[in-house]
Amino acid sequence: MSSSAVPHAPPPKTYIDTMVFIYHFMQHGLSSKANKFFQDIEKGKYAGVTTSFTITEYLGVMRKALTEARNKPPTSADVSKLRKLTNAIAMLVFAICCVTIFLLAMRKAIAR
Repeated sequence: MSSSAVPHAPPPKTYIDTMVFIYHFMQHGLSSKANKFFQDIEKGKYAGVTTSFTITEYLGVMRKALTEARNKPPTSADVSKLRKLTNAIAMLVFAICCVTIFLLAMRKAIAR
């Protein structure tokens, strides 16, 4: 490859909001769009970013939804399950970051 080759630009960063996680993990009219969004991130079209605040907000939204669905506060077992789901989200975000870093490294190596 010639030295005048233009290196690939990193994918644009995009913030993953609480509702995108909710649409992804729950049955909702926008679930398919949220799923496609995460697939695009996995393919390197975007670099997904989120915050610990978003993950905490997700946990709060899920607690509220559970309370409303049952007409009573969640039990400690429910909260434990929500925490496990929140950990799964954190692992998903970590995996997305790892895939993004790997794709960027591969693009850089190929460009050389």
